[in-house]
Amino acid sequence: MRKVVQIIITSILIFGMCLGGTTAVNQVHAKAGDDPGVTITSPDTISSRQQVELKVTLSASAGKLDQDGKIEIKIPQNSVAQKNDLTNNLILGDPFYLLDPALTEDSEGNYVLNVAYDHTKIEPNEATGETFTIKYQAPVYKENDENVPDNVKFQADLSKGDKIVSQDTDQSKIQTDNSGLPLLSKFSTRPHKTVDGVSAAVMSMDNPASNIFAIVVNYNQQNVKNAVLRDKTPEKTELHDPGKYIPVSGDKTPVQHIQIAKVTDKNETGNPIAWKFVTADYADKITSDKNGFAINFGDLTPKDSFVVMYAEKVEDGSTADTFGVKMNTATLESNGSTLRTATEPLMLDSSNYHFITLSKKVSQSTISTTKGTFIYSLTAKAKSGNIPAGTKIVDPLPDYTTFDHTVKRDNEAISKGEYDAKSHTVTYTVLKDIIEGTNQTIDFQVDYSNPMAKQGDEVTNKAYINYEGTNIYSNDATTTLEGSAILKKSDARTKDPLAGAVFKVIDASGKTVKKELKTDGDGLVKSGLLAPGKYRFIETKAPAGYILDPSPIPFEVQAGAEGAVHVTKENIEATSVSGTKTWEDDHDKAGKRPTSITIKLYQNGKYFKSKKVDEKMEWKYLFDGLPKYDKQGKQYTYTVKEKAVKGYQTIQDGFDFTNKYIPSDHSVVPPHHSNPDKPEDPDPAGNHIHRTIEKHLPATGDTLSVSAVALGIIILAAVAYILRKKYIKYLVK
Repeated sequence: MRKVVQIIITSILIFGMCLGGTTAVNQVHAKAGDDPGVTITSPDTISSRQQVELKVTLSASAGKLDQDGKIEIKIPQNSVAQKNDLTNNLILGDPFYLLDPALTEDSEGNYVLNVAYDHTKIEPNEATGETFTIKYQAPVYKENDENVPDNVKFQADLSKGDKIVSQDTDQSKIQTDNSGLPLLSKFSTRPHKTVDGVSAAVMSMDNPASNIFAIVVNYNQQNVKNAVLRDKTPEKTELHDPGKYIPVSGDKTPVQHIQIAKVTDKNETGNPIAWKFVTADYADKITSDKNGFAINFGDLTPKDSFVVMYAEKVEDGSTADTFGVKMNTATLESNGSTLRTATEPLMLDSSNYHFITLSKKVSQSTISTTKGTFIYSLTAKAKSGNIPAGTKIVDPLPDYTTFDHTVKRDNEAISKGEYDAKSHTVTYTVLKDIIEGTNQTIDFQVDYSNPMAKQGDEVTNKAYINYEGTNIYSNDATTTLEGSAILKKSDARTKDPLAGAVFKVIDASGKTVKKELKTDGDGLVKSGLLAPGKYRFIETKAPAGYILDPSPIPFEVQAGAEGAVHVTKENIEATSVSGTKTWEDDHDKAGKRPTSITIKLYQNGKYFKSKKVDEKMEWKYLFDGLPKYDKQGKQYTYTVKEKAVKGYQTIQDGFDFTNKYIPSDHSVVPPHHSNPDKPEDPDPAGNHIHRTIEKHLPATGDTLSVSAVALGIIILAAVAYILRKKYIKYLVK
């Protein structure tokens, strides 16, 4: 009967433990994406000698960059004219720095730029957006060149520690040069950058000889009478001796900062492939002043094709803002009339490192009702460089919220909030530059209403700011819907919080109203939003390493309650006992081995429970889910015994048993211990389960009662008396 009860109880416990599972937390997000994340932006198209600018942005919510990491940028080698540009033209600011080596190559034909970040230089309580720009010059892409790709792909990999946490790619189309031969053409060998739709040559302030301009004259081999080339020098520039552009033979000495090379050979398609300096031949034909120069070529024939080269020095102290975009124009005249005009824009580049942040806060982190009002605060900070006027700060509002009104803003610096009901966004525009080292804060109110809200739902919102074409997202501002009751789960002995316990909530009628509620790292579980009434928490799954306690924990939700009801629940730590049975019977040659054995478990010397062990279990047993400590916090001692097996001698070693077969014609051998005089204690300090080696007599089972022993003696005496009486009668006869 006792065995039947044990089986029923065990089945109930196992069934209760099998009810476990997980319930997904419902989160209302305004925007999804990597956090932390990396983005890389490349030009739509790349043409010959273009200054390629790759913008790499690291963005993260507050506290997400909690360890050092790196960004690997993969740049196709066939998009780079000089690989040294990748490091020489790179300007980094905190928290970035170059690793050693800074530039490597992979097996896929890419240069790999290795940029690391120091997380200690990132404010952990702010969302951050840092953008650095990789600038380099593209090679010359000639039409019909089979080696020129149609597209090139760029990739950025963000690693936090040793793990890649975000990846991004972008692609640029390659635009080849037109192979047609012009009468007049002008271009600069400097990298080019497109600003407001204008592709301009980016001048160097440090190396004016590299600011080379080339003017192609009569490449299409025409007859031009009285040809005069005129070139106008832009403001804030002056003529300068040029550096090397094309391989030209002869005397390279410039005249009035000008070099003239004549075409001496062409390939089968008519494109020039060789030149010779003829500057000295036209020395007296060159005139120049601060406004430009002119060259009188005289009559040009189809055999007269030239390249005119010079450089421009930019006025000291010029900046990208003060210099702007200027036009360098060349004109070819014939008999005083203009035949062709060619213009090459030029500019200075801004080399500032940009570092801005956008942080977001919400007026309350929790709400215990399905309806309320929040105040969101947005702070845009210009840490390095300005945030320019016209920048948009956009907030995609979460579901179940509506924009109400702007609470606070600087009317001169920030526009009114524009709410778009269709996209469910509110947008603010920066009216004047946010100067480096300053910030602007915007507060606005939203109304929240969700009749179907559940405990654990999160109203999560983040905004973004657009600068230099990149959207940088703020940290999440999250409001969590708290429940009507909070249970704290802890260790019965240490009082430490326990995570991973699973509960359900039942109402007064016994109906389950909440299930699969799991304690967090603080040992807390929240009931969700409940109607007024009486409820009970029921534990359905114990934390790992602890004993399930399904006894109910009652609580009551009062109508109109503002705060949650707090209750507690403790669990007892669990332990286990296991061992192995070994048979020494020549593989059951005698056929006496039983189909199962019984192992009895004792707690502090008192019988606790038993377990059947058989061959299907590989003669191994396990008692798990055992309480490790008593109510006073003292550790239990567990020991085991084997129920005697007929025909076998039992040898016990700790929790393991060996049964040795004893033939019936042999005398009984008493049970054997490995060291009966000195039984081992595997844990003399008492820190682990105390193993006691128990002695067993063969085939005697448990201790017999006194009455049973007495009865046996009487029976033996009676048998002896009868035998003796018969023996005496035999002697008399």
